[in-house]
Amino acid sequence: MFHHMVERKLNVNAEDCRRCLLSPERFLSKSKYTYFARRRNNTYEVIFRWRKLGITRYYRVIFRLIEGEDTVGYESTPDSDYQFNMRFKLKALKEGRTRITVEASMKAGFLADLLGRKDYAAFIEDLVDKGIGSMLETLAGKKTEGGEAGISCRTCLLYGSLNNYCYMLKQQVDDPDRPLCGGKYYIKYS
Repeated sequence: MFHHMVERKLNVNAEDCRRCLLSPERFLSKSKYTYFARRRNNTYEVIFRWRKLGITRYYRVIFRLIEGEDTVGYESTPDSDYQFNMRFKLKALKEGRTRITVEASMKAGFLADLLGRKDYAAFIEDLVDKGIGSMLETLAGKKTEGGEAGISCRTCLLYGSLNNYCYMLKQQVDDPDRPLCGGKYYIKYS
């Protein structure tokens, strides 16, 4: 069984993060590894697609949503083809920011075991980062016009300060005080 942990710090309050995580079909749908995602009554179905070395495999997972005081979890059900679990721990920080810690595990069979943990880590990080990007776009709603004086990634909703990552441009930011977008996608968080 594979395990991986991801941690991100966002310029969004914990309650808004929680609301977005409660729509797993939307959160998981943006990843390049997600072939299909939908809600089915009280459960969710997602089909992950994994391509490597000219081989394409599909992993159908059925899971339920688990809510805790400061957590949201996606836990596979007994009728799922594969065991898959993701647990999001939300910690409110100063100034309306949130630290999200994601713990994920999956038992995907012999072929996946051969492909290795590095591929599994990339798979989970893509699910998380694309989901966060989608979540931030939803929360941002209408984008503001760029070119505002004194802008910085540090005060932008789309910037993750823990990993110096722009969720809009989907790339690392070397100098947060000089946004790569030049302010075009700047959205001041409040």
